[in-house]
Amino acid sequence: MTQTFFRETNENDRLCAKCGGACCKRMPGLFIPADFGLSENVEGFKKRFMKERLAVDWWEGDIRYRDFRTASFTESQGNEVLGQTYYVRPPVVGASKVFDPTWGGACAKHSKETGCSLKFEERPYECRTLVPVEDLQCERTEKDLTKAEIITLWLPYQDLIQEVGSQLCSVVSAED
Repeated sequence: MTQTFFRETNENDRLCAKCGGACCKRMPGLFIPADFGLSENVEGFKKRFMKERLAVDWWEGDIRYRDFRTASFTESQGNEVLGQTYYVRPPVVGASKVFDPTWGGACAKHSKETGCSLKFEERPYECRTLVPVEDLQCERTEKDLTKAEIITLWLPYQDLIQEVGSQLCSVVSAED
């Protein structure tokens, strides 16, 4: 069975306007590879990454060897271990680095006046799955992927993320 990562819009302008995008001010949502059609469209990913000037963030250490039930690391049993596990998200307001491990901070794609600058279907998976509720504490469902599961989806694309991130770094450096 193939899991679908897209759903009908869960936007609620009334609730989002009421809180002013508090969730968007805490941290940008994470993209998943399917947000870019990455398994079929590497060039499309590269173009969008460069055009939107996305950020590369990382999980410190190799996420494959993290035991989330006990919060400990398991043995790699001789396998290559990554120093960090890269994933993609929108940049944080004020961040100037492409490779940016900032934790917390407002999403650069959001403004209080107009909300998210991305169309619903272009938003990161985490943003599309966030459900606005009356008490203004947005929530996810149990079916939604956790942060660790999202980052694990990026494992096959570690070299690609580094390549595209480095290309954007070169563009940014040339502009300075």
